[in-house]
Amino acid sequence: SPGASIEALPKVDVVIISHNHYDHMDLDSLVAINKKDHPTFIVPLGNKKYLEDKGIKNVVELDWWQNYSSKDGSIITLIPMQHWSTRGLFDRFEALWGGYVIESSDLKVLFAGDTAYNRQFKEVQEKMGPMDLSILPIGAYEPRWFMKNQHMNPAEAVQAHLDLKSKLSMGMH
Repeated sequence: SPGASIEALPKVDVVIISHNHYDHMDLDSLVAINKKDHPTFIVPLGNKKYLEDKGIKNVVELDWWQNYSSKDGSIITLIPMQHWSTRGLFDRFEALWGGYVIESSDLKVLFAGDTAYNRQFKEVQEKMGPMDLSILPIGAYEPRWFMKNQHMNPAEAVQAHLDLKSKLSMGMH
């Protein structure tokens, strides 16, 4: 079971979606969150249609390196990561995927979504500066010969933390 029911969540103002795999873009959950709070949904290019088909109207689509400014002044930037997209048999790579850098007040947070380790962590740090917090995916990384191009292992996540010059990092998946 999830850690909290949708009804138990505090008010949700913004939802960021990294990519369209079913385990990261569960439309039933998004419809329930939309019904409860009517937040802004931020998605990579090519994913807006999935939400709109379910009646979700407040959707912002971003290309890599584009950003969205929220009502409270936070800036949310979609950043490229090494992964892929698909929801069916014949739509692989037809929508973007990525991570996000969220800048709010004096805090800079990276949410990497799903990604393999890659040079893009250094590129993000060079373009956006050091991170205060990096939320890095560690999971589904074995066997390495098969998963290396999609998911990071713990050692690669540590290297990503160093590349980002992050003050603090935490694992997720």
